[in-house]
Amino acid sequence: PLSEGKQLKTKFDDIFAATKYMQALKLN
Repeated sequence: PLSEGKQLKTKFDDIFAATKYMQALKLN
């Protein structure tokens, strides 16, 4: 369903944000 795809995108967005955050911490 459409709602399931939106949930999946939200989860990916969270993972992507967390990954960028961790990379930013490593760079500092």
